[in-house]
Amino acid sequence: FRLWLANKVQKPWERQVGVVNVTRTHGTGRGTLFMLVRALFGGAPNVRSIGMDQIAGNTAQWTQWLEALLVTVDEADPAEEVGLARRATSSRKAYAVLKDYVDPGVKHVTVNIKGGATYETQSFTSFLIASNSEDALPISDADRRFTILQGNRERAPDDFYPPYEALARDEAGLDMLWGYLQSLDVSAFRADRALKTEARGAMIDAGKSDLDVELEGLLAAAAWPAYVTTQMLEALMERHSEPGKRAARAGFLKGMVSRWVRDSRDSVTVQGGLDAFAEVVSAASVVRMGGVRRFKVRGV
Repeated sequence: FRLWLANKVQKPWERQVGVVNVTRTHGTGRGTLFMLVRALFGGAPNVRSIGMDQIAGNTAQWTQWLEALLVTVDEADPAEEVGLARRATSSRKAYAVLKDYVDPGVKHVTVNIKGGATYETQSFTSFLIASNSEDALPISDADRRFTILQGNRERAPDDFYPPYEALARDEAGLDMLWGYLQSLDVSAFRADRALKTEARGAMIDAGKSDLDVELEGLLAAAAWPAYVTTQMLEALMERHSEPGKRAARAGFLKGMVSRWVRDSRDSVTVQGGLDAFAEVVSAASVVRMGGVRRFKVRGV
């Protein structure tokens, strides 16, 4: 995380992978860290603090926060308080929108200011995100946009906070911290590469549905050709999976498999049919394919 922050200090124009801090325990210092980062970069408009509702909710049309160098999100889980089914739907919707904003590299965006102008500009925004939920973002193995870090597991003692709160108000202290981050060697740091962490693996597993687990297990247990059609997956589920047999008898299997293939987490849309598909994935390991234009690909 120090190198991620140092790289933003030294190269503020670089868009970086999003950092997600996950901890189930309240009072671990996460809010204090965000406060210190905001102070370090001079607060608004350089740093904006937003909620997931402003990314994928009722106020998502207003995007003034895209002008900032850093955006902090206090809670990535968009629907902790609702039922599991609605929560899963909300999480997938939020991820589908968020991954486009976070995607590192050169990006131009539309900034829509409430009561003001709408205009196109190049974005230099990087995202620092927090969550109390291990499954806040339904990322896949192929995701390259988010580095997931495990936060402190124990509540910080009361005397932990005052020095950092004082530092956030101390211009001389902030200058020293800025100088320290300027001095770090970031030459080998890859701003566009998400780290493979234990917390990342836990979030991938936690975000999988029962259907994910069932289909991935069946695909891993057999040798398959370069691509797998929805019809082949239906047959596989109906013959070799008890949940698949039950879904087939109830008439739900085709819809379940089609939705799984179209899931936005590691789908790519290819215009031009199978020839274009072959060109796009020639260097990738293809997991599954649905229809003619949308494909599931590992490594994209």
